Amino acid sequence: MAPLSDIAQATDRITTGDIRSQVPHLARYDEIGRLARAVQNFRDAVAQVFELEQLEFDITKQRDAALAERDKFNDKYQAKKWQLSAAINSMPQGLIMLDGKADVVAMNAIYRKIYNLPETIQAGSTLEEILPAPGQERLVRW
Repeated sequence: MAPLSDIAQATDRITTGDIRSQVPHLARYDEIGRLARAVQNFRDAVAQVFELEQLEFDITKQRDAALAERDKFNDKYQAKKWQLSAAINSMPQGLIMLDGKADVVAMNAIYRKIYNLPETIQAGSTLEEILPAPGQERLVRW
């Protein structure tokens, strides 16, 4: 009865989290040996579950750190965006900024007023939306 007791003790150690515990009687070629190999397979499966749980924990930790970094960057971006907007809108001259595709990046109210542009012209509008169509003149206020 000692071999079964040894295997039962090994199973108890595994179920309490001792996945490095050795399983006795693996070399036997009888029912005890088959039972020992089944317990070892159980131990290996438990070890794999623990490993996957640790991996999930590590990934969650990395994701949380990345989200915190993104939020920090977004806060800085929003602050800089607000500062730029405040600077552009406080200028006494009309100002428009276009990107490489000639889309509006920023424009102040003075520019909109000088060229009588509708409120629909905003960041993201195209140059074609700003310029009058051929044959049409936009009323310019000076």
